[in-house]
Amino acid sequence: MQDILSIDFGKAFTKIVLIKAQRGGSFRLLAYSLLKNNPAKNLDDVESFISAFIKEHNISQKQIRITISDAEAFIIKYLSLPSVPRDEMQQALRWQLKNELSFQVEEAVLEWQVARIFTDEDGAKKEEIMCALLKRGLIKKYLDFLSRLGLAVERLSVSPFNYASILKCSQGQEKIAAILDIGFAESCLGIYRDKILGFSRNLGFSSERLTQMITGTLMTDKGKLELSYSDAQLIKHNFGIPEDENVVLKDNLKFIHLVSLMRPYLEGVLRELKRSFDYYAAMTKGAGPAVLYLCGGGGQLKNLDKYLSKELNMEVKLLALPACLEVSGDLAGRFQEEWATYASCVGVALAHEKEANLLPQEERSRGFELLEKLSLRMIAVALAAVFLFLFFVANFRADDYRKRLKNAQLYRQNVEGIRVFKEAIETRQGLMNKVREGKIPAHGFLKTISAAVPDTVFLKRMVFDQEKHIAVLEGNILVAEASAEDVLSNFIQNLEKYPFFKEVTLVNSQKNNSVQEFQIQAELAG
Repeated sequence: MQDILSIDFGKAFTKIVLIKAQRGGSFRLLAYSLLKNNPAKNLDDVESFISAFIKEHNISQKQIRITISDAEAFIIKYLSLPSVPRDEMQQALRWQLKNELSFQVEEAVLEWQVARIFTDEDGAKKEEIMCALLKRGLIKKYLDFLSRLGLAVERLSVSPFNYASILKCSQGQEKIAAILDIGFAESCLGIYRDKILGFSRNLGFSSERLTQMITGTLMTDKGKLELSYSDAQLIKHNFGIPEDENVVLKDNLKFIHLVSLMRPYLEGVLRELKRSFDYYAAMTKGAGPAVLYLCGGGGQLKNLDKYLSKELNMEVKLLALPACLEVSGDLAGRFQEEWATYASCVGVALAHEKEANLLPQEERSRGFELLEKLSLRMIAVALAAVFLFLFFVANFRADDYRKRLKNAQLYRQNVEGIRVFKEAIETRQGLMNKVREGKIPAHGFLKTISAAVPDTVFLKRMVFDQEKHIAVLEGNILVAEASAEDVLSNFIQNLEKYPFFKEVTLVNSQKNNSVQEFQIQAELAG
């Protein structure tokens, strides 16, 4: 299965995750990282950050998914319209929105999804539509930037839509749920009916704002106390919202001294949440959310969930890892603590193909063309690999057949040698039989022949004519043709030395199929 590279361009951070899609609709986290910067103002550091991540993890995947989490960069609108055919919805929405935007609607990419279908009091069928708009100029900026890195975007989304993908992979069964993303520089609230976005609103508080509010000079019963920015960050991380007002935070500083500075922030959060929930209930003429999930860096503030749950009189808890995402090994413990910061980035990686996609249509077509080219290249590579494999198989089989042929030739030569040897034995046995029938003592005659025959002469046949007193010797000479005459001459001379032979004559000597054959006739002593 393929790897999914997801990048989240936020107002203060750039986040990146690498996730592997597995069989059965599950996913596995491979790596993640974060860079503190403002990508809207400076992309140089982001370029180095992304390039280093790709190199470190040896990523070959060029198709990526991105999220723009800067709330000032996108607009989400709620519209209620009579039902219209799907191919006419885009035009109807643009017409409805043209007087509600501070810019021309043609300047933006518009993506929409149906939040709810209902029947109004007059019996007319209507649809609640959630629209997202992102300016084309901003989209082009990020696409051109990523193109320089050799990356092609296949999906572009915004955080409120991404959290819907998280909910769809989770096990919660609440009919209506809210997600509050408290980021470093801004916050966003989304309300989801049946895990589909039905309401979205940017809120005027953030994690950084709380840090700034508790930084500075404090008056205590011990006098003035200065809290630096790093002190404020440390108190937030270690204590959050202490349940005991008398807990000592630093030196003589107790939470009761700090609560007056935190109270405006916390009351502002409560006020905005209550207003949003009431507005949603009135808009839909139904109930508000049953549960509030917290995410983002500010959502992990200690005891914030308990504080909001008590004040809002509803269930509030941290957004849990989606059930479909597997995190194991060294990543497990660390990512469990940090995951809420990466929730939106993970959400776009988990998004189904039919989820909202703000990538311009022409870029999607270009992506399909790129995918087709990549597919053709992969097919060409696969065919080349197949032909190369067949070539190697053919060569292997040819070598195998050559070896078999060579072995067969050796076997044939061995069989031929055995056949010749067998004929020689049969010839000798026949000779012995013939000698036994004649007048010449067999033992003495054979002993004479054995002593006279040199190592380079192989006798094949002997003929004795007792009445004519002659013997015929036929055989092969096992030396080169140039030396054959000397071998025969020596052989004849050796035979003439023995008393059994009166005269020895060379009848014939010729080469037959690279073998020098001879025939000798000897007159026997009588």
